[in-house]
Amino acid sequence: MKMPHPVPYQGSKRKLAPIIGRYLPQGISTFYEPFAGSAAMTIYAAYHRRASRFVIGDSFEPIVMLLRAIVNEPEKTANQYRILWEGQCDGNDKYFNSIRDRYNKKRYHVDLLYLICRCVKNAIRFNKCGQFTQSVDRRRLGMHPDKMRSAILGVSFILRGRVDFRVGDWLETTADARPVNFLYMVDHCARALGRYVLTQSKNSWIHTSAWHDSAQGQKTRQRRLFKPSVHFS
Repeated sequence: MKMPHPVPYQGSKRKLAPIIGRYLPQGISTFYEPFAGSAAMTIYAAYHRRASRFVIGDSFEPIVMLLRAIVNEPEKTANQYRILWEGQCDGNDKYFNSIRDRYNKKRYHVDLLYLICRCVKNAIRFNKCGQFTQSVDRRRLGMHPDKMRSAILGVSFILRGRVDFRVGDWLETTADARPVNFLYMVDHCARALGRYVLTQSKNSWIHTSAWHDSAQGQKTRQRRLFKPSVHFS
């Protein structure tokens, strides 16, 4: 089975996952992805059997609800996406705009999936009120329902029964992490976390290594105080 990816938005770590995956330790008990987005690294780690269990977290509730539906209700989610996809007409912006308006009012997670797949360059945009603002991409119709169904079923197969879904700040969604666990965090969190750990008691954090990409794309190694093992990319 090819590694599945049902949420194809710009900025996902899908293509970088094999490179980042080289830095994953062996024998991870629980793999935490508190800034999950498309959960690309969780999918990678599950596909390659790098951890026993997983925690997918994000402060953006609709994406967590979408990922939960993909894992726990794959057939229903795939069918709902198919209905949305088949309802569109090539060159008709009004349909996309109507789904976008409905999402902005009701925050329905499958609407979000359709918008991600059909918006310009899969580059999602939100205003300060949390409303989806990106326009339709007139050059394509988004991921075909057959391909989407295969990706959704694939993710459900590798994660169902092994993952918890959490909505909230990363400090809340990782509060039960232990030294045998692993936290994967994206690069824009590195500086903020660096400031945060300076305020923590050394007795409550353990000394480990973390890697993150420099501006030139080179790997740099840092020594910091972290609670479980932490990896930046």
